[in-house]
Amino acid sequence: MKPAILLLTLSMTAACNGKPEAVVPGGSAAAPALHRAYVVDHGRHSGVAIAASAVQAAIPTLEAQTAAPAYFEFGWGDAGYYPAEKGGLRLAVNALFRPSEATLHVMSLPMEPSRYFAGEVVEVCLSEPQLKALIAFVGASFRYDAEGRPIPSATGRYPISQFYEARGRYHLFNTSNDWTARALESAGFERSPRFRLTSTPVMRLVREQAQPCHG
Repeated sequence: MKPAILLLTLSMTAACNGKPEAVVPGGSAAAPALHRAYVVDHGRHSGVAIAASAVQAAIPTLEAQTAAPAYFEFGWGDAGYYPAEKGGLRLAVNALFRPSEATLHVMSLPMEPSRYFAGEVVEVCLSEPQLKALIAFVGASFRYDAEGRPIPSATGRYPISQFYEARGRYHLFNTSNDWTARALESAGFERSPRFRLTSTPVMRLVREQAQPCHG
């Protein structure tokens, strides 16, 4: 292996340390699946949406951007590229090949995600232990200040959103879609293919394994 490639590989491997890992759901595997969550396809990025009431019960310091949100949608990514209004080629290349700080984009949704987003939104139905594990994973993805509050880092992409400092380092082998895949693993899904540069393999996994809620 050439020295430059070896150095890049080693640096990316080291950069994985400290990233939020998937949470193993507790409780019985036969617990009824009653809670709706959603996986959102934004093209290159993907995210997860969870009922705001459940999130705020577990992360009470997370502030909403609307008076009474129905859902929070979360997306993890590169702290330089993700918030940029027009992410150019240089920012994109730096994000992929230079391990960098991460950010969490949080949006307060006033309605069900499938009614809000134009792209594909897949509903999944989770048991109580699976929902708690998913929220625990999301909570572990934030960086917190001395008072235990998530740390705002940039204005969100939308009027009802905000970027926050996040744990982990972004690079070619740890993208926003890898983060979504670990979130799904926390929610009881099987692992998706390892290389997840785009949202395609993640959304395929969701379509194959998702169990919609009834009633």
